Amino acid sequence: MNLIEHIQCEIRETGLLTGYGRVIAAVSGGADSVFLFYVLLGLSENGDFGLSVLHVHHGIRGAEADRDAGFVRRLAREHGVPCEIVYRDVPALAAVSGRSVEEAGRDARYALFRARIRDGRSAVALAHHRDDQAETVLFRLARGTGLRGLAGMRADEHGIVRPLLSVGCDEIEACLREHGITWCEDSTNGEDDAARNRIRHRILPLLKEDVNSGAARHIAEAAERLREAADFLDEECLRRSRLYLERRDGGALIGEGVLREPAAVRKGILRRALLELDAPLRDFGAVQYRDLEALFERENGRRIDLPNGARALKTAGGVLLFLSDSGPGESGEKGPRGRIFLEVTDEVPDPVPQKRYTKWLDYDKMNHKPQIRTRLPGDFMTVNAAGGRKSLSDYFTDEKVPPAERDRILLLADGQEIVWAAGMRIGYRYRVSESTRRVLVAEYRDAGDIESVNSESGSAYGQNQCDDTRG
Repeated sequence: MNLIEHIQCEIRETGLLTGYGRVIAAVSGGADSVFLFYVLLGLSENGDFGLSVLHVHHGIRGAEADRDAGFVRRLAREHGVPCEIVYRDVPALAAVSGRSVEEAGRDARYALFRARIRDGRSAVALAHHRDDQAETVLFRLARGTGLRGLAGMRADEHGIVRPLLSVGCDEIEACLREHGITWCEDSTNGEDDAARNRIRHRILPLLKEDVNSGAARHIAEAAERLREAADFLDEECLRRSRLYLERRDGGALIGEGVLREPAAVRKGILRRALLELDAPLRDFGAVQYRDLEALFERENGRRIDLPNGARALKTAGGVLLFLSDSGPGESGEKGPRGRIFLEVTDEVPDPVPQKRYTKWLDYDKMNHKPQIRTRLPGDFMTVNAAGGRKSLSDYFTDEKVPPAERDRILLLADGQEIVWAAGMRIGYRYRVSESTRRVLVAEYRDAGDIESVNSESGSAYGQNQCDDTRG
């Protein structure tokens, strides 16, 4: 079995690409991405998924970049694979954002990748390999990082997949030569002006030659073990965060009891609170988490500013985290707009009406008494017939709901599973089907209509109740 076949078997055994109808290969033209293309091509020809190619022209390297784009276009055409060439003026993006060209290029690529996988049925495959993983871990370690950073890159990051993390660069190039497959060389890879390139050309080779020839493999394996530990810690922090986190005043209130938790759990809960606010975690480091912890010991009313528009306020109940445009005193009304009214009936409509503000739902699929509320940590939705889940936070991000608006959207909830986000989608599991016997009719009314609703007789209930005998 050659290396291409070996990786194909590995992908099937791990189920890395299972469930995706389409895989988009990000192909730069370099050896790693060309190897990835042939790995995916074989799986695609076997009917595992549909394959397409995406190439990003960064507007740098002049004729060399044009050559790479042409090479990728011909490679895809030769094998009958659809190809998309996208141009981005990365130097201009870097100038506007104040970031380096390397960072601006990465941001531009990942913005494209995320846009391509929004349907939940597509994945973008990247050609990061074992040596890239080792470089990433060393780079983060040198700059300062925690357990999650030392865990390196994930094989599957919400639809952005990396099938080659188990194989090294030398093995990839040897396989391509063996099969007579050509690729493009990026002249900037040989330069040492970027920190990552210096790690690639100086530090890793030194470790391999003077310490252990398997240094890159051992670093990557350590990253995998650290990732397992980080995942366990994340689950534990999520479980314990429910004891301390409360949605309040457009933000997340962290109770003072969090200080009794071990340091690793304490920091994880603070991080969870930031995630619940959809606060970007870039630029949050040890200093910011220390400042947050210190705020618990200060007098009520003291505030601190945090990166990316986040702020923290000491209150009688603990520390309130919020974004600068949605916290107390930062804007106008904060509560949810309007109410949801519920009615249970055994009249199953056929066909089910398609209305934005009234939904017909399978009442018998609900495990708990229906609850009307705003979002809480851990909320999720079922998004497809296979039972696939998406966190409510990710759903709001995909739908481009502004962070300041997210606490104003009324939710119909079945425990932590969201049945309906008012004015938006319903959870797939609660759709009316041929087996439906009882229907829950949920109707959203804007605040201006409440008075007329309250005067109506019949079966409209209040803001957070349903006539139900469940506990």
